Amino acid sequence: MVVVEDLISTGGSVLDAVAAAKREGADVIGVVAIFTYELPRAEKNFSDAGVKLVTLSNYTELINLAEQEGYVSAEGLALLEKFKHDQEKLAGGIRKNKSSRTSRKYPQAEVCGHIQMNFQTYMI
Repeated sequence: MVVVEDLISTGGSVLDAVAAAKREGADVIGVVAIFTYELPRAEKNFSDAGVKLVTLSNYTELINLAEQEGYVSAEGLALLEKFKHDQEKLAGGIRKNKSSRTSRKYPQAEVCGHIQMNFQTYMI
């Protein structure tokens, strides 16, 4: 059995699903996802669980595509790179603050949302 997920941040929810499937007797060979933010914690969680993860795309590819296609300004690209290198700290703040203040407090959230929408359109 392969478990399919749309987005991997830490992997917690999909690994819970894998554990539940295994408890019910499923032979889970891995997880496939559309996108991963490449959080180090996700890598550790999948490794600790002994579950293989394969993704169609990732945050690094997203940034590269955004730059190549001209979706972001130099300032936006700098924010995306900053987010990449400090994702756990910044992503935690974004998830806790989903109101309209998010884009003021974490401007990269707005940039990431814009790029993800364009990236999904590009992939389709």
